[in-house]
Amino acid sequence: MGSDKRDNRTLGLATSLTLMALLALSCAGVALGWGLPALMGVLASTSLLTLALSRQSVRAVDDEAQQAPDSGQVPTSTSEPALVEGSPEAQASEAGETEATAAADSPSDAAVEPAAETTEDEEDTPDGLALTLPEELPADASEMPPSSHLDYAALAGCITNAIDPLAELKRFVGDIRTREAEAEHHPHEAPSELERYAARMLEEAGLFEAEPKLPSLTAVQLKSSHLIYLRCTDRSLPYAAKLRILKLESAINAIRFASVSLAEDATQEEAYQLNQ
Repeated sequence: MGSDKRDNRTLGLATSLTLMALLALSCAGVALGWGLPALMGVLASTSLLTLALSRQSVRAVDDEAQQAPDSGQVPTSTSEPALVEGSPEAQASEAGETEATAAADSPSDAAVEPAAETTEDEEDTPDGLALTLPEELPADASEMPPSSHLDYAALAGCITNAIDPLAELKRFVGDIRTREAEAEHHPHEAPSELERYAARMLEEAGLFEAEPKLPSLTAVQLKSSHLIYLRCTDRSLPYAAKLRILKLESAINAIRFASVSLAEDATQEEAYQLNQ
């Protein structure tokens, strides 16, 4: 095949030289005044020379195309070894190309799902913690309603089970007056209106009076009417002592009537109207 290419090149070169010589001879004839035949010879020589050069160029292009690698084959890089068809490396490469193609064809999750909008409060809140606001509280602590209320059942059980019921009544009134005095600093512990009414009724009945002296007393609550009576073991008592005991019994039962008939937030005026 190499000898054929050399023969073709030699033949082309000889033809070109011959045509060039014919062209030179024709030009000389024109210069010498040979006339029209010389001019026709020049034109013919020029055309043949052009045709010969064109054919030689076409052959050179064909030879280069035959020497170039097949256009259907992809040249491999010199830095990476060629993969043998059917080898594990070739199969892995084909699998990677398939996954890359599928990923390129399918939309990504980030493109489909919009990013969640975050508010300013969520950015400032730590993870796993919810931002909760406290309920509105009264601006002034004095506006808070008192947490205490008159518990007559507890009072009745205390004095009926006590050895000295008058001492328990004094302790009951003293607690109310103490919380009333500290209401400015501890408004939520202030006594209710009915508690103040109970303390005033016992004080007006002579609970803290020194005279007349009272004998040892016990408190008894009747099962039918739930009224409380004060009893003593002495057979004879001064009239003033009997009157004081009756006032204390009336005060205790007046407290009971107010507690069972009025609401917890009733006022002292309502309790006095009920007593009258």
